[in-house]
Parts: sequence; C-alpha cells; structure tokens
Amino acid sequence: MVVVVVVVVVVVVVVVVVVVVVVVVVVVVVVVVVVVVVVVVCCCCCQWSVAASVLEILHKLLVEHEVKPEHFIDEPCIDFVQPRSTTPAVMSKPPGHTILVHLTSDSAMLKTVRFSL
Repeated sequence: MVVVVVVVVVVVVVVVVVVVVVVVVVVVVVVVVVVVVVVVVCCCCCQWSVAASVLEILHKLLVEHEVKPEHFIDEPCIDFVQPRSTTPAVMSKPPGHTILVHLTSDSAMLKTVRFSL
C-alpha cells in the first residue's frame, strides 16, 4: 500500500515538472519571437523603441527565471531574512514567474504584447 502511494506521488511530481518545463519553453520561445519581430519592425520607427526595450527586458527576465514548484503554490513564499534569524519574512514571487503567469492567461499584459506586434 505504501509503495503504491509513493509511486503515485512520484508520478504526479514528474508530470507536474514536465508540464511546467514545457510551458516555460513555449513561453520563452513565444517571447523570443515577439522580441525579434518587434525589434525588426521598430528599427525604422522611433515611437516603437520603448516597446522594443520593454520586450527585451521581459525576455531577459524570462530567460533568467528558474521555475520551481513552490512558485505555483498560492501561499506566499517564506524565507528567513538572515541565516540566524528565527523570524520568517514573506517574499514575493520572482518577476519571471509573474510574467509567465500573465503571458499564459488572458491578461492586459498579453493583450499589450499582442498589440505591439
């Protein structure tokens, strides 16, 4: 009975990790394509240079983001401020995670990125 439970838990964890990795790869590829298209289109247009810069920043944050399962829990991340501290501090989720969430849902950010194309 215990072995079955352990196997089920391991399978569920592996499936979740694979899904998260696939979503991250798809989003990074989409952002790279969007950045390339925007930069190519914006070369001649000064008014779009801000949009291109913003997309470059978004791309940088997404590329540097390391997906962790705890980012997908709705509870706030808790970490200790100092190594010897016993008082936990609530930390926000990484910016790359927030961008991923906004780009994988029907959000204002996604609509803005689509509009900039």
